[in-house]
Amino acid sequence: MIKIIASDMDGTLLNNKMQVSDANAAAIRAAQAHGIEFMVATGRGLTEAKPLLQEQQLRTAYITLNGAQVFDEDGRLVVSVPLADDMTELAMKTLDDRNLYYELVTDHGIFSNSRVRRIQNVADLLVNLNPDTDYKMAVALASARLEIMNINYVTDYGEIVGDENVHVMKIIAFNTADPVALSEPKKLLLATGKLMVTSSSRNNIEINNIKSQKGLAVAPMRRNVA
Repeated sequence: MIKIIASDMDGTLLNNKMQVSDANAAAIRAAQAHGIEFMVATGRGLTEAKPLLQEQQLRTAYITLNGAQVFDEDGRLVVSVPLADDMTELAMKTLDDRNLYYELVTDHGIFSNSRVRRIQNVADLLVNLNPDTDYKMAVALASARLEIMNINYVTDYGEIVGDENVHVMKIIAFNTADPVALSEPKKLLLATGKLMVTSSSRNNIEINNIKSQKGLAVAPMRRNVA
């Protein structure tokens, strides 16, 4: 008997317009009506993921940030696995030394130091998912998507990592012009043995605590429905 369905978002639950289709929303409701727990399992943060489900009036649990944070259906945090401070510093230095754009995903939201590059990366993702999409249209769609997401823009990441009340849960780096440029930092960071470095597309790397994995994050949710 199926007890849980855990679904990724990009390239799975979301369509080529980065929306939950009516058909997928109906399938989720049907599963929930039959007593099956549905949860989102994504590399996105809660503030990026939840608005897209709320557009369809869906209420679910969320495995976010590749497993770094898990929230139940009531929005309560049940798992939290931040990056260690020394690993955050190492990852940032590795990326800064190579002039790579990256964002900090924290327990106080997502932080970017460039709105322009943020929109560019979302637009590139849309084009990758749907090559027939005109790039100008992709930029417009990306801008509209970001309007409903709580993205914080800062000029200096130092003010974030220097705040003892803020914990970095994930770092995501992008390079749309030359994805190969991400290969070296990925290899170096994996070699620490303390970091999980994955890619949700050929144009990014996502850096987490080694204990932050979607498969591990499902475990506490399974116990809740056992």
